[in-house]
Amino acid sequence: MSDVTDGRIVTLHCHIRGLVPAVMSNGQMADPTNFYAQQALEVRSEKKRGKAFTQEQADRYYKILFIGQLYLRDRDGMADPCWPAENVEAVIKSGAKKSRSGSDAQLGVTVTDDFPLIYDGPRQADKMWEDGRFKFFSMPMPKGGGARTVNCRAKFMPWEFKFDAMLDTRLADIEQFRRWLDDAGWQVGLSAWHPKFGRFEVVSVSE
Repeated sequence: MSDVTDGRIVTLHCHIRGLVPAVMSNGQMADPTNFYAQQALEVRSEKKRGKAFTQEQADRYYKILFIGQLYLRDRDGMADPCWPAENVEAVIKSGAKKSRSGSDAQLGVTVTDDFPLIYDGPRQADKMWEDGRFKFFSMPMPKGGGARTVNCRAKFMPWEFKFDAMLDTRLADIEQFRRWLDDAGWQVGLSAWHPKFGRFEVVSVSE
């Protein structure tokens, strides 16, 4: 079978390694119909006005936030922590912007799947919560002011990530792609709250 792209599209195998922790923050709970958003609302409704959570309520609530903000891919019926393709594409584009090549990256790079995050520890969400090493509590300042609330997300360290990306060589060569990824690692980061979190080094990029 002939190559309909005439060799213009190459598949690159990429390997990056975290230099600082990465924090997952899936935004699905912004949807009020989301399963985890509804669970969290149910727990909050149990709290009496003007009163703090009981310990049991707090444990349930933060566990819901923790699991609901994971990025999980379904593989053989098991939910597996991953980075979505669109997140990886976005960080490459942000890295390319450092050399004024953001448009080329947007048009020329396609990450082919949601690839699993590589780390040491359990991969099932409930067991990750029980493990304790992955819990990251924060109290961010809301946009526009207002009262602060405590959030709980998953934090990973050490971590690595391997993914495949298709590159249109009419727009960039492999060396340019490597520069985009390098700049993304040092100046952007693959994580919530980047670049404080999620900075990485490029281990390899190969065909």
